[in-house]
Amino acid sequence: MNIPLIIVILYVAFLLGLGIFMSKKEKKDGENFLLYKGKNGTWITAVTIAGLAIGGASTIGIAQNAFVAGLSSSRLIKFFDL
Repeated sequence: MNIPLIIVILYVAFLLGLGIFMSKKEKKDGENFLLYKGKNGTWITAVTIAGLAIGGASTIGIAQNAFVAGLSSSRLIKFFDL
């Protein structure tokens, strides 16, 4: 196993554990989940929108590179040495 793959697996495991911990800590209420009761500030909203835009652009860019130059041009394949 190579080091980048181990780092990604540990990161995903950490996020999964954090999600499980926080889900048990918070109350189970559908209205809180959907609306978050107005607790989102300007910074949280701005960072969320920026993350969505960057993630979408990255996904479309990888697909475009794979279409133009072949699948080997994908950053993920280069990252994991596949």
